[in-house]
Amino acid sequence: MSSLISIALTMVSLMIFLQVPRADGFPYLADFKNSPQFLMKNKSTFVLKKGNQLLEPAFVVTARYDEVKMALPHDYQLWLSGNSKMEFPEVFESQDSPHVVHLLSGELRLKSDHSKKLSPQHELITPFFELQMPQQADVIVEVNMKVPSVTVKMIKGEWSLEFFAFEKKIKVLEGQKVTFRGQLSDDQQSLRFDFLLDGKKVPRGTLGAIEKFDLTAFVQAEVAIEKEIEQKHKALMKAKADALRKKKIYEDSFLCKKPLAQVNQCAWYLEKGKCFRKRCNVSGQWGDLTERPISSQCAEEFLIGACDY
Repeated sequence: MSSLISIALTMVSLMIFLQVPRADGFPYLADFKNSPQFLMKNKSTFVLKKGNQLLEPAFVVTARYDEVKMALPHDYQLWLSGNSKMEFPEVFESQDSPHVVHLLSGELRLKSDHSKKLSPQHELITPFFELQMPQQADVIVEVNMKVPSVTVKMIKGEWSLEFFAFEKKIKVLEGQKVTFRGQLSDDQQSLRFDFLLDGKKVPRGTLGAIEKFDLTAFVQAEVAIEKEIEQKHKALMKAKADALRKKKIYEDSFLCKKPLAQVNQCAWYLEKGKCFRKRCNVSGQWGDLTERPISSQCAEEFLIGACDY
């Protein structure tokens, strides 16, 4: 079963994560679905196009059916799910500069294929903790500010996590998950923190026990999602093909083209303040233009109808 899961995970990863090589270190858009928003801090516009680099700090916001896949140097991919929000507070051109990513709310899948340890590593910040991104791992991080909580689910690899200003260390392995539940302030708008003498702050709450994460169910759900996406894509392509076929049948039913008309029908149009008419001949060709008095039949676009003779 373990080997089957590994094969399935590899197949899903190939479908989900698109890697486009870049010569520099700016994050770039690997893929997206629907219409996620990039809110640039300098009010500029980010074009949703695969391969476009994020050259300035930005917030990334997704609605229910949106998804965003971003790539960082050294084979790191970030997949932001729907109803989520993350921030790139700063971006760097150099591949050797570690990036900091804030997951403000929602779900982020992080995948790394890098085999050599970066020094320092890319960093993932949640409202609760600052975490060093794992290497050679595939992991989901969920931030729920209503509970409030943060959950780590290991799909592949392992992640050594340090909590409470490094006073608590745990290791989450493949097929495991762990949840930290925090506390909201009295106004229910922010988290409760304890402030230490050295200026550090740690969130109040409880770190739960390491639990089993059902990889089999996860893989089955991922494969089902990809199959549904593929089926919807095929249905869309078929609908487009059917529409083109119907359009061709419709256009072929007319004798004259551009504009479409039947034999002995006339077309009127307005050009430079003058009205012109031409007739569809039995040969399927439009006859010579004839100037006519200005009337309601003349418009900038062709108007097709019975001839006035």
